[in-house]
Amino acid sequence: MNPATSLGYTNYFYAQMENNEINGYNISWDAENTSFVDKDMFTVGGDPGLSGTHLSVTALPNQSGGDDINVFYQTVGDDVTEYTRDLKVGQWSGVNIRIPDV
Repeated sequence: MNPATSLGYTNYFYAQMENNEINGYNISWDAENTSFVDKDMFTVGGDPGLSGTHLSVTALPNQSGGDDINVFYQTVGDDVTEYTRDLKVGQWSGVNIRIPDV
């Protein structure tokens, strides 16, 4: 894990890795035996984040009645990048949102 990572959690635990990719991990909540479920790890699709980027994760309802997961972090330094997919599974889609100087 990147030593400067921020952490996020919705239905998965999110953290930035040493190669700056953002990964999601399923956690088995079992009291003193809580652990990662290895087969349920994934990488958020798209560009890796800036080293130590702050990340934010949220789930929002979508128009089809389900929920989407939204992951926000910086990839360039003057941007916010948003990656979205279905809450449970699916392809990631991303958009870079440039933050103007004011």
